Formats: sequence, C-alpha cells, structure tokens
Amino acid sequence: MGGGLQVVCDNIVADPLGGVKIVETMHSSVFNLSADYGEIAARIHPLKRELFDAILNGAEVAVQVRDGLGDLHSVPINRDIEIHVNRWGGGVAEVFHTHVTGKEAVSVRGEARARGFDEGAEPILRQMQDRSFRLVFCTMPPRRHVLGEQFDMDAFAEALINGVQAIMVWDDRDVFHIPSATEEEIREILGFLYSYGRDG
Repeated sequence: MGGGLQVVCDNIVADPLGGVKIVETMHSSVFNLSADYGEIAARIHPLKRELFDAILNGAEVAVQVRDGLGDLHSVPINRDIEIHVNRWGGGVAEVFHTHVTGKEAVSVRGEARARGFDEGAEPILRQMQDRSFRLVFCTMPPRRHVLGEQFDMDAFAEALINGVQAIMVWDDRDVFHIPSATEEEIREILGFLYSYGRDG
C-alpha cells in the first residue's frame, strides 16, 4: 500500500508492458454497462474510487508479488486501470477508469452509508436519478464482517432478498439493484445489514 490507501480491487494482473495493473470486472443483466458510464461509476465503491483516482493522479502505489523462485518483490501498479464489463449480446468491453471518473455526479442523486457490516469499508446505498437504488459493497464477501470466514455470500444474498420488503436483484457479485424503495424500506435494508450475523 502507498500513502495510507487500501488496495481493494477485483484483480491485479501482470501488464505486458511491465509492472502490474488493476482490472475491475463488472456484470449486469439489468443494464447495458458497455454503453452507460454513469452506471459503471455508480457501482464503484468509494474506497476503490479513492485508490483508482489516486493512482491516476500520480500516487506511487505498489504491491508485493512473488517471482518464480518464491521471492517477494515490490511492483508498482500502472495507471491504466481497466474495467471489463459484459456486452449485451455477448462479449466483454474494456473501459478505462479515466472514461468513467466523475460520471457518478450525473447519475447519482444521493447516497447513504451502512454501518456495522464491514468495518472500514461499509456498503453504500446510492439513489440514482431515476429514483432506483444500487447497494454497492466494497468486496463480497466482506473483509471484516462479524461472521468472519463463516460468511457465505450466497446465503447472505438469499437472506437479504427474502428478508426485506423492497424488491432486490443481485445484479453483480458486489451490487444489488433495487428498482424502487420507500424511506421505510431503505431503513429496513440498512437495519438488515447492521444486524446480519449478530442475531445468532
């Protein structure tokens, strides 16, 4: 890590040009992500955005990688952060973070941070311009949930979808789509996140 940044991302892969690069992966069966940079931006958790923006702005961030002999080396993360999204009709589109940064300001009306679910990386509930919502997790499974290694993301998703009144679609590993919700339903979702795993 560099400068207090948390290195949170889907994949870090070797770059053919040297060093390593971040590759985020996103999937949606609801939205055509390859044609909607605002939707892509809305699905990036604030901790990831902080890391990505810092790297793009010149922060020196390195990770420890092992060579063929098992020795650790510090390798810088390159600035060409890629986001791979599914195309409707098949295939994958590659989008660079520079293309989507700032687009959330156009697509997002407001957001609320959950608490008590993943210390230091709490989920974000974002309201979109069309008044639908995205529940965005930093990582799934979470890194610091009370259940620890016993956390099962499939069981969690089923419990969340069936345990609240709002209609929810598990649209990507770390994103739930909520077509609409009342204030009471939003409070219920936030309450569910806080209590999950604490009820015994």
